[in-house]
Amino acid sequence: SFKTSTTSQRRVVKVLGEGGFGQVLKCCNLETGTMEAVKVMKSRTGVIEKAKHEIQILKQLRRLDPNTRHVVRFNSFFFNMEDICLSFEFLDVDLHAYICETRLYETGLPLPEVRPITEQLVMALHQLKTIGIIHVDIKPGNVMIVDRHEKPPRVKLVDFGGAQMSGNVDFETCICTQMYSAPEVLLRSEMNEALDMWSLGVTAFELAVGTPMFPYRRRYRLLNSIIKILGQPPDHVLDKGQQTKQFFNRKTNDHPSWTIKTDVFNFLQEHATGLDRFIDLLKNMLQVDPNQRITPVEALQHLVMHLKIISFSLSLPPFCAFPRSAHSTLIRPVIHLERSVSCWYLLLSPPQRFYLSPSFPSRLPSTLPMQCTLRRH
Repeated sequence: SFKTSTTSQRRVVKVLGEGGFGQVLKCCNLETGTMEAVKVMKSRTGVIEKAKHEIQILKQLRRLDPNTRHVVRFNSFFFNMEDICLSFEFLDVDLHAYICETRLYETGLPLPEVRPITEQLVMALHQLKTIGIIHVDIKPGNVMIVDRHEKPPRVKLVDFGGAQMSGNVDFETCICTQMYSAPEVLLRSEMNEALDMWSLGVTAFELAVGTPMFPYRRRYRLLNSIIKILGQPPDHVLDKGQQTKQFFNRKTNDHPSWTIKTDVFNFLQEHATGLDRFIDLLKNMLQVDPNQRITPVEALQHLVMHLKIISFSLSLPPFCAFPRSAHSTLIRPVIHLERSVSCWYLLLSPPQRFYLSPSFPSRLPSTLPMQCTLRRH
């Protein structure tokens, strides 16, 4: 098998991951002496069609400037018996694994790292937009750090298996992770490149805070949470949604024309009111109206991308984290968070209140408030 044999002058070093499509392997190219990441796609009808689709997208990516595109480099594809194998440059670690390995999920990445990561991904979206490609599935697991020892970290966007051509989005091949999906994706409404900016905004929030912004798997809970935090999508988005009626009731002679249905697992979701420049960028990325969502060029011109580095302390009072189990109402011990980091200047009038959004059992009350005070040094 490919695991134990040398095929196409490549020697398997280890298995990096597995999925429904097959495996991702770390391989040594015996001709060049370099390491590669090889995606082995099993020879099944559905998988083969997806492989052909991905290869077409990857060939389009070669048109981009390699110095500014911030997307993974595609080397070639080859066959191992009947399996299709895609060869990529080898990158260090994805952001999700990096946060877990360094236990930064308790506090989030240092903000001086979040800003350049966000900027690089915005540049990647700008590059993709120039050739009409939508990634569709931006999340921490699909962002790779080139070298974890570099500061600030360089990152690249990976996994274009579900990518779509702008203006020709196919719902059947549109592969996405729901908790990072824009409202128009959840509703199967009209979609364009703006959906990637939403996913990037949710990803950037998770990198900075350490917890998912919308930690729910059911689409109703996601949509309800989005509405509580950011407002309801406009009528022109809801009107075109193929699945809007599944989650919303239509009203007559009223505006807005839709109201979200009441769910038996009713919950409350509060959100921040104190906005600094970073949060302002996130809000523009997370516009519920895709026509109003910030573009890559506008994001690159945002003030947060050009701020000077200063030092501040971020002191967070205690908060309670609840377990996921719906069979237990036990409250975990209070977690105390306090950290001092170097970060760019955030225009915030302390004190400000914001709310974390951990994943609660449905019968528990709303999230608990935290007081955030920034002290300039």
